[in-house]
Amino acid sequence: MKTRVWPVVVVLVLVMVALVAIGATSADVLFGRQAMGPGPEEAVEAFYNAYLAYSETGNPMVDRAYREMPGLSSEFVAEMDALFEQEPIFFDPFLCAQDVPMNVSVSYPHIEGREAMVEVATIWYGNSMASLLTIELAQNGGEWEITSIRCDASRQRPLEAGETVEAFYSIYIERSMRENPLVTGSYAHMPYLSAEFVTSVGDTLAGMQGGGFDPIVLAQDVPMWVQVEHEHFAANRATVTVGSSFEGHRLDVELIQRNEVWEIIGVSHAD
Repeated sequence: MKTRVWPVVVVLVLVMVALVAIGATSADVLFGRQAMGPGPEEAVEAFYNAYLAYSETGNPMVDRAYREMPGLSSEFVAEMDALFEQEPIFFDPFLCAQDVPMNVSVSYPHIEGREAMVEVATIWYGNSMASLLTIELAQNGGEWEITSIRCDASRQRPLEAGETVEAFYSIYIERSMRENPLVTGSYAHMPYLSAEFVTSVGDTLAGMQGGGFDPIVLAQDVPMWVQVEHEHFAANRATVTVGSSFEGHRLDVELIQRNEVWEIIGVSHAD
């Protein structure tokens, strides 16, 4: 019986392919992203995206709409059903609050075997502090499912730079659907802007004659959304690069941190 001898190059290629496969598998296991389903943080994001979207037009608790939303275990759904049937609830146990936040920010998970914990920060209109809650998950048939939401009203943290930028533009875009903030001057009273940036915008507007552009979005129109792409930090300053609903429209938003709070001090076109 002859033993087949593989060429050295072929052997090296096969070894590299195997190492890449092992590395990818290890990363999937580490972050809970098995081929069978999303990771725990993605499961949490899917649920809260659906929950906040429904809350814009209805009450997911009253309508029991949470039953059909992704990411919840059947046991947790039954627990919520029982809670709402017992007595009137004057706060939202999914949000740990009485009102609906502007947005939520989901952190990377802490995974131990088939269980995981994810911290969620709820972001409120004009508030530089985010409220924190802890989401517990378990893996069921390869899918991560929420099994518990732990509320602790005293746990808060300042908004991060990227969260500050997204929070501001959410307010600006929403206001722009009802009025022109540059004409009414309401931009000057919006949260998350530094005094020097407000002054700079005012000076730019004063220098325009017969029309121009929006110095806050650096475009003639206001986009439908703005999303953070990446962040760069240097001491107490940050540059947050964002993309928007406009094709090829990207901005570098400059911020400074004062007393642990990030403020926008400038906007320029991103390279």
